[in-house]
Amino acid sequence: KVKPKDRKISNYPYGYVAEVEGMVCANCLRRVENAFNTNEGIYAKGRLDNKRVSIYSKKKLTRSEAVNMLDGLSYTITDFREERK
Repeated sequence: KVKPKDRKISNYPYGYVAEVEGMVCANCLRRVENAFNTNEGIYAKGRLDNKRVSIYSKKKLTRSEAVNMLDGLSYTITDFREERK
């Protein structure tokens, strides 16, 4: 499990929600979270019940950048939107 250095959500000015297709088990969830959390300035926390990942970022993030973070994994972002805090 990759843990970001900063896990205090209030330190992240940008928030996003990504719906991830193919995330069906706890190991899938961990892989997806790890793929995001290995990036500097990103904190991701997912939920299996709705197949969504909350992504907190210290800089603006585009859908394309989020998709690229999952590159090489068998998961697809089907929806990506900014989350209002």
